[in-house]
Amino acid sequence: TALTLDMSAAGAASFNSGVSLNGTLTTTGGVTIDQNDNAIALSIDSESTSTSVIDVAAATTTGEVVNLIAQSLTTGRVLDVLASGSAFSTGELARFFSDSSNTSTRNLVEVTNDNTAATGATVLKIQQDAAQDALFVDHNSTSSGSAIEIDSESTTSSVMLFSTPKTTTADVLNIFNADSLTTGSAISVVSNSASTGTRSLVEIVNDNVLATGVTALYVKQDSTEDAIRIENTTTGGLARLAFTAVADNGGAGNAGGIYFDAGADGSAADNYLLFNADHQTHEVPDMTISGAGDVSIGSTTSSGTRFKVFQDAATTAIYVDQNGNGNGVYVDTETTTSNGIRVEADALTTGRAGYFYSNSASTSTRNLVEIVNDNTAATGATALNIRQDA
Repeated sequence: TALTLDMSAAGAASFNSGVSLNGTLTTTGGVTIDQNDNAIALSIDSESTSTSVIDVAAATTTGEVVNLIAQSLTTGRVLDVLASGSAFSTGELARFFSDSSNTSTRNLVEVTNDNTAATGATVLKIQQDAAQDALFVDHNSTSSGSAIEIDSESTTSSVMLFSTPKTTTADVLNIFNADSLTTGSAISVVSNSASTGTRSLVEIVNDNVLATGVTALYVKQDSTEDAIRIENTTTGGLARLAFTAVADNGGAGNAGGIYFDAGADGSAADNYLLFNADHQTHEVPDMTISGAGDVSIGSTTSSGTRFKVFQDAATTAIYVDQNGNGNGVYVDTETTTSNGIRVEADALTTGRAGYFYSNSASTSTRNLVEIVNDNTAATGATALNIRQDA
C-alpha cells in the first residue's frame, strides 16, 4: 500500500498542495477534496482494461450512493460521459440494472424538471445519427403493465407529436405483426368526456389538393367479418356515417353524404341507409334504405313500397339508358288480382299517360307495342280494354 491514513480523528491529515499516488490510497474515514482554484478537483488516470476504474460498495438504504449537487450550473453539464473513437463496439455508455424482487412502487431511473418556469427545458433528448433505432423498449411482462405509459396534464398541446417527419416510402407510425391478438385491438381510442364541444376523436386529413393519388383511409379485410362496423348505444342516437364534400367551408348546399342510421329502437321500420346531397339537411335525405330493405328516393320513407321515387322538380324521375341488346325495363310479377304495371296520371293537361316512340329506319317486321295472351284456355281474358268516360 502506497499510503494509509486513519481519518477517524478530525484533522488527521491535510494536504495544501497536490497529492500524486502511483499505488493505492486507503482511509478508515471520509475523504474531502476542497478545490478553490479553477481546476480539476479529482483526476484519475487508469490503465485498467477489464476492471472498474471506480468501484463503490455501499450499504446505503435510504440515502444516495452518489450525490451530485451543481446549483451554480448554467451552460455546462452535471455529468458528461464521452466515448469517442472507433474502439467503442459492443459496450454501453451507461447501464442501470436491478434484480430486486421487492414490489414497492419505485422508478429505476427518474429525470425531473421541477420548475414550471423552465419552459425551455427538454427533460430527455435522444439524438440518433446512425440508421438504427433511437429508442428500443423490450417489455417482457405477459400479464400487466404497459411498455410505454404517458400521464399528461396538457390541455392545448399534443400529448404525442410527430413533428415534420421526413418519411417518404415508409410509415410514420407502424404497428407491425400484431399476430398474437385474440380479443385485444391494435389501436384503441376511448374518450369519456362530457364536453359538448365539436371535435373529432380521430381525424385523418389529406390537406393538399394536388395529392390525387392519396387515399385518406384504406381498410382491407381478408376475413368474412365486417370491414367497418359503426355502433351507437345511445337511446335515440344514430349510428351515422356521413360523407360530406365541402364546397364553401361548411355553408349550406355542400354536396355529398351517406348516413348509416340503425334507428332509435333497431326495428325494421327504421332507416338503415340514408344518402343525402346536402349534409345541412340530412334529416330529409335524398335516398333511404330501410331495415326491411325498402328503397325510397326523395323522401324519408318508402311507406311499405319496396322501391319508391319522389320527384318534385319538372324533370325525369326515372331514366333508363339501355345501350345493350337486352330489356331496358323487365318486370316479372306474380300478382293475381293487382296490376303488373299501373300508371295514374290525374294531373294531365296536354301530356300523355303513356308514350311509345321509335325513329328506327329498319325495314324489319316488328310491333312497336305488342300485347299477348298466350294461353288458349284463358277465354275470359281481354287483350286490350279501352274505356272512355268522357
